[in-house]
Amino acid sequence: MSHHAAPAGSLVVTAGGNQLCVWDMVGGGRLLRKLSNFQKTVTCVRLSPMAGPDSMAAPRLLAGSLDGHVKVRLGACS
Repeated sequence: MSHHAAPAGSLVVTAGGNQLCVWDMVGGGRLLRKLSNFQKTVTCVRLSPMAGPDSMAAPRLLAGSLDGHVKVRLGACS
């Protein structure tokens, strides 16, 4: 399992198998979104530095998997 936290510390992304989960740590560890559109195991995740509910920029989530694809999600955290 891998994970990445937003710089503000409010969001955490976890990866397990072929899915990602976005968690709101300030909101009591609430699951915000589950993404499972990967063909193979997710090996790396990254939230943009501007990710988070107070950001003026659209939150971006990048994820790479063993199938060789990198997926970019805009607004993945809302």
